[in-house]
Amino acid sequence: MLIRRSSDIKSSEITDRDLFLNRRDFLRVATGLGVVGGLYGAGMFMPGKAQAGTKLPGVKKSAYSVNETQTPLEAVTTYNNFYEFGVDKGDPAEYSGAFKPRPWKVAVEGEVKKPAVYDLDDLLRPHTAEE
Repeated sequence: MLIRRSSDIKSSEITDRDLFLNRRDFLRVATGLGVVGGLYGAGMFMPGKAQAGTKLPGVKKSAYSVNETQTPLEAVTTYNNFYEFGVDKGDPAEYSGAFKPRPWKVAVEGEVKKPAVYDLDDLLRPHTAEE
């Protein structure tokens, strides 16, 4: 077995020439991403304040209600852990205004006895909204 010393290895055998020449492009992109990330973290790219939703009509008091102070409507209607409309907690409230949930269908399919398609309103209509 031949053991080579570091002085015997050519630099071209360690790093590919194209990769070596493109290192500045990598550093340029990495620096740009770091600057953008820093500005975002400092709040420079934050969207406007999310607007709270409106109260649902016809909501009745629950038998399980407590006498604690209620969470403000704005906090309830804007805080979100779902990222379909953005990665920040306020993004869904900010960007979901154009979302149209009706007409919306729910399909029950797969390993079921009676596959069917239901309209969202048909599923919600028989139930009273409860606090």
